[in-house]
Amino acid sequence: MQFVGYVKGQFETPIYEFEGFYYVDRGSYYKSIGNISALNKYFKNRNMKIYKLS
Repeated sequence: MQFVGYVKGQFETPIYEFEGFYYVDRGSYYKSIGNISALNKYFKNRNMKIYKLS
């Protein structure tokens, strides 16, 4: 799993990528979001901005 960036909202949430799927670190577990388009849609709907995504 590789760190690719983070999301800034109320808190900073790290984003990781593994074999084309993206995950956010929830502390005790990783939440799978899906591919890059699903990731962008997920955070856009929550008015959060993605930083440093490769």
